[in-house]
Amino acid sequence: MSNNLALAHIKEMRAYPVHNERCSGGIVNLDFNERVSDHAVENQLRCSYPEYGQLTAAIANYSAVNVENVLPCNGSDQAIDLVLRTFAESGAEIIIPQPSFAMYPQWAAVNRLKVITPVYNYGYSSYPLQQVLDGITPATRVVIVCNPNNPTGAQTGLATIERLAATAPDTIIFVDEAYGEYSNVSAINLLAKYPNIIITRTFSKAFGLAGHRIGYILASPSHIAELRKVRGPFDVNTGAVAAVLQSLADTSSMHSYCQEVMTVAKPLVEGELARLGITYLPSAANFLLIQHPFAETIADQLMQSGWRVKTLQLDGLGSCLRVTIGPLEKMQQWLAALSKIISGQVQNDV
Repeated sequence: MSNNLALAHIKEMRAYPVHNERCSGGIVNLDFNERVSDHAVENQLRCSYPEYGQLTAAIANYSAVNVENVLPCNGSDQAIDLVLRTFAESGAEIIIPQPSFAMYPQWAAVNRLKVITPVYNYGYSSYPLQQVLDGITPATRVVIVCNPNNPTGAQTGLATIERLAATAPDTIIFVDEAYGEYSNVSAINLLAKYPNIIITRTFSKAFGLAGHRIGYILASPSHIAELRKVRGPFDVNTGAVAAVLQSLADTSSMHSYCQEVMTVAKPLVEGELARLGITYLPSAANFLLIQHPFAETIADQLMQSGWRVKTLQLDGLGSCLRVTIGPLEKMQQWLAALSKIISGQVQNDV
């Protein structure tokens, strides 16, 4: 008799892969699109359960919405699960254009949803609007728009999101804006007109609070009320609340970091990749997806030099690296390591 009593569909799944001890050993992590430089905040730990009044008000003020439009959650990962559990019954359909963030199909599998996977257009640079519209059926409960898309960085225009929302009013249009502070494009202004739009955002990326695990959902008041029934009453911890309140009290550091990454460091990296003859996809976020036939070898040698990047295998692109863009000084150092490898250090596969 087996000791594994998990549900059959859970046994068939694989856990999201994460390196153990990522923050030790002197390695610079450029694999998960976090803020590369730490953002120091002071925690205020309390013995009582957390309260969310101040937090919700601060997020609403930052997002230019009403407090009734906001639900804090335990990172965007929990937000995805909350939305699927609240709006999609087992066996329903969810449309997830590919390639995209691995946690969408992960949570879809947990919630036993049927996943429809149209492919991004034009070398993964354009949201497959017509394919998505053609794929919507009465069984479709959620359509995903990752904006900018992870792992490609492709930006989806607001007109496309509005077309989806207007065409499928009985379907949740789930807009993931984890990298919204970098792209400066948001569907927030569409919320009042289209109650079927739900937006998730995070403090893990531009704000540098990935270790605190806190994000939030923006939606119509009625949908926030339903989502609150599914989220636990105290799922966001007091330390995370204090960190966000401190971060939102003065966002100048965050904006300065984003500006350096997007207007200084990223153009430098793009220019050097072009000089080295390396193909990359245009990106509206703080990362670049790089094509290279020896991506795995390059990643291994970068790791030996103290730099961790993420490797992927994508249909139509082949072997790829996804590298997080950090501050200028860090990226100058990373480019020096990459240039050395490209100019003659890749030995195993050449």
